[in-house]
Formats: sequence, C-alpha cells, structure tokens
Amino acid sequence: MSEEIFNEISDMLKRDTMSKFGRKSREAYKYFLCGLLCDIFNHGIFIYNHPHPHWYSEIKFLINRFDDDNLEEINFEPKINDVKVILDSNNFKWKSNVNEIISFFRSYINDYLNKGKTLYLVPEFKPIMYIDSYMAQAKGIALKEHIWIDINPKDGLTPTYPEFINYSDLINLWNDLIHKKNNFHRLIDDKSDDKKAIRELELSISSSARWLIISGVTFVESYLYYVFYNARKTDSYGNSQKLKKIMKRNPQKINDKEILKGLINKVCENITGDERYNELYEKYIKIVDVRDRFIHTSAFINPTNQISNLQPFMNVDMDFLTDSLQGCIDFVKKIEEELPKDLKLLFWWSIFYEPDFTKEEKISILNRYIWG
Repeated sequence: MSEEIFNEISDMLKRDTMSKFGRKSREAYKYFLCGLLCDIFNHGIFIYNHPHPHWYSEIKFLINRFDDDNLEEINFEPKINDVKVILDSNNFKWKSNVNEIISFFRSYINDYLNKGKTLYLVPEFKPIMYIDSYMAQAKGIALKEHIWIDINPKDGLTPTYPEFINYSDLINLWNDLIHKKNNFHRLIDDKSDDKKAIRELELSISSSARWLIISGVTFVESYLYYVFYNARKTDSYGNSQKLKKIMKRNPQKINDKEILKGLINKVCENITGDERYNELYEKYIKIVDVRDRFIHTSAFINPTNQISNLQPFMNVDMDFLTDSLQGCIDFVKKIEEELPKDLKLLFWWSIFYEPDFTKEEKISILNRYIWG
C-alpha cells in the first residue's frame, strides 16, 4: 500500500504534471503539495492505511480536472490562504520558497522509492523550515545538528535516538516473556493436561530469556556508541587532546569497552573511583561474557574456568535474568548521572515508568503522561 501511494505522489510531483495546469490552478496545486508535505511531517502519510484526506484530496481534484476549461475561473485564494496559515504555524519557510519545498518533497519521495531512505540530518531541513522551532513546538525537543530525523510514513517527523530504539526492544521482549510466563503458570495452576502447550511455553521462555540477555547488552552498547557519536560531533570533545586517541578510532570497529575506558572514564573524571560504578561495571562485563556465548555458540572449553562454553545456555533462570537486565539499566543510568551535561542522552527517561525487572511484571513502553 505505501509504495503504491508513494508512486502516486511521485507522479503528482512531476514537472510534467504541473505543466498541465494554467497559472492560477498551478499556483494552487503547488501550495496543496506543500500542505500535503506538512501533513506528512505532522502525522505521516496514512490514516488507517489511507492517505490523509485533506490536501491529498485537493490535489486529486485538480488532477482530475486539469483539462476543464473552467478550472482557471475557480477562486483558489481561500484554500491557498489556509495552506499558508498551516505552513506558518508549522515553521515552514514558504514565502519565497514554495519551489524549494516541492523540490525537497520530490527528493524525499524519490529517496524512499529508490533507496528506502527516510533518515535526514537536521541541516537538510533548514532550507525549507525552521526545524529547531518545529521540534521544540511539536515534541519539546532541542536538536543538535548531527541528529537524524526519520520522515516516517506512519508517524511523521521523528527524531531518532538509537538507545531508545534498543530500550523499546528490550521492554517489548520482556513483556513478551512475562506474557508467556503468565500463560505457563495459568496452565500449571489449572492442572492442564495440555503437556504439549506447557512444553512449548517452557522452551519459548528459555529462548526469550537468552534473547533478553542479548537485548540488555545491546541497550548498553547502543547508549555508549551514541555517547561516542555525540562526542565526536561536538568540537570541545572531538578536538580534545585528552580524547585524541579514541576520537581517531574507526567508528565501525570500536567496542563498548574502548568507549568506557577511552571516553567515559576521561570525561567523567571521578567515575573510576566510584564504588557503585565499579560494581556495575564488573557485573556488566560478566553479562557481556554470557551474551557472547549466546551469539558465538561454541562447544569448546573455556580455558579460564575449564567449563564448556555451552554452560550459560543451561544457567539462565529468572533470578539471573532479572539481575542482569536490572544491572544493564542501572549501569546506563549511573553513566548518565556522571556525564557532562552536553553529553547526556536520556532526556526521554522521565516520561516512562521506571523499569524494575525484579518485580517480574510487564513494564509499560508508553509515555506515562499521555497514556497514564
């Protein structure tokens, strides 16, 4: 459905299509295209799998009547003024810039169709709108130049924060596990004879537990990598002599331990002497070792303890799981607490309920101020 609509919008944006209209109707057509882009930025393209009805319908109306001799007699000014008000209220630079807005729209649609691309850096929006003001008004977010913004076909403009994506995965996987666990206990409490369903749930719970260990470590890693990304994109850190060695590291090859040692320990000057940090660090390293066993499955003997590398597959119970996941969360929170203000990332943390895995209950992934 989305590709079909994108192809249709691509045709709408073609210069050949615009050239079919007279002067007055072409002006209206261009403004309606700007209105449609504004709708996409605010809400995405679709409502219940159908294109937004407002400006999309106006564009279709003009396309269906481009050869109507009376089209130029229609007074388009009221609707054009409506678009101008909407563009103004959404911080678009439309007054001498309608063609540039349409050019951006055309590039976005072509990028999506030809490359699957929806991510754009903040400066790419600045020729057509005051993106900083828009985000402050719409999302309450202060942007940095190096943030990627997703023009999401379903949700509109969405600033991307990698650690939040991975945090969402972690919580959703956890909730899936709790759902399975509740079903398992219900069958047991009801003394169910469905041994097959019970066994399937047991095996599924074990698989979920292993993937949760992987997801917990991935959340920490994504947080650390994004701190590193932000530091490299910030002159006071990127050009710092103290951080010169790590800032030259290839971003594709750097790992979490290097970031902790070469960046976190240096920008958080007192952190290495912090007992709580060191405790959480040691726990995290042990969790990473278990995660590695799950990712790189091996039957070889671990030379450090003479135990099979398969042993962690047998040892993931709920106590170990909840302790590990809570350890990952607490480790990130501790680093965030110690970071300088301009490197802090978790501005979104307070809008969600605090995760407590030890309760073995579902954790909401929804904004608590909107969804309660």
